[in-house]
Amino acid sequence: MTNEQPIKIIIPPEEDAAVEEPVLVPERPSRNPSPQVKQVAGAAGKQVVGVAKKAWDTDARRKVTGGMKRGATAVAAKGTKLVQDKVVETAERQAREQAAAMQTRIKETDWKAEAQSGTAKALQWLSTSLSNLAARLTPAKEPPTPGESPTPPDTQDL
Repeated sequence: MTNEQPIKIIIPPEEDAAVEEPVLVPERPSRNPSPQVKQVAGAAGKQVVGVAKKAWDTDARRKVTGGMKRGATAVAAKGTKLVQDKVVETAERQAREQAAAMQTRIKETDWKAEAQSGTAKALQWLSTSLSNLAARLTPAKEPPTPGESPTPPDTQDL
């Protein structure tokens, strides 16, 4: 095998390829096709329509379009589920964060000071309300006239 020479394939360039054939162009194109051309074109059109209808009515087309519909439905359902899962996950995370914040606030609140402050405000309100009530119930005192004897305080309200 070492004594053999490699085979060379040489393809000479074609001389005919350099010469282009002229394109035939009618001198005056006809605006109205001949009846024979119309008939052939109409028959070809009808044949194309017939083939298209046959292709549309095939079981293969029904299977493919049915499969595409099922696939699109599955993709939409999966997308909806992913969005729903993300919304639920976000809502749960926010609820956990709010619960943690409330627990921290409850732990950090000085309940003794809160109770004292609330009690002080309640007692001030009660004192104000009682003084207003007392002012409404207490009659205005008239000074005794010079001929009358003052009534003793025990019998004054009876």
